[in-house]
Amino acid sequence: MFVANFLTGPGTDKTPYNVKLTFGEYINGKWNSSTFLDKLSKKVKSELNKDFKSIVFHDAYQYFEKRFDVNVLGAFTVNTDVMPGAEQLAEIREIIEHDKVSCVFSEPQFNPDIIKAVAKDMNIQTGVIDPLGATLNPGKDLYFDLISNMSKSFKGC
Repeated sequence: MFVANFLTGPGTDKTPYNVKLTFGEYINGKWNSSTFLDKLSKKVKSELNKDFKSIVFHDAYQYFEKRFDVNVLGAFTVNTDVMPGAEQLAEIREIIEHDKVSCVFSEPQFNPDIIKAVAKDMNIQTGVIDPLGATLNPGKDLYFDLISNMSKSFKGC
């Protein structure tokens, strides 16, 4: 938590991310980034559907998956410099069909054409996850905004 406190500084007089603090936490000055991180983590974990199954563009979400019990069953590619080949696409299609995947995710920094084509062929929803926070404002709330936005992406698909 030291790193989070160092990067974000102490909290302000507003509670971002719809995080609810108890009166005791407010009075006792527990208005800091570690409190928000703990509360945001609990909120995200409680809101995500544990039965939701997805495929992501590239294999970059292990920590998010583990922390929030997100069910990612595969990735189109492990290395973003190498686009998936026919064998990888066949494996993805098999996972989608066999495991009843709900959504496939693209990322804003990569061309979504392959994901859109697979989604159309498989009649499955698509979503966008922004793991870099490219659309977010830099600043002390960036990490919290990033986690919140990724959660919204998983919930919204």
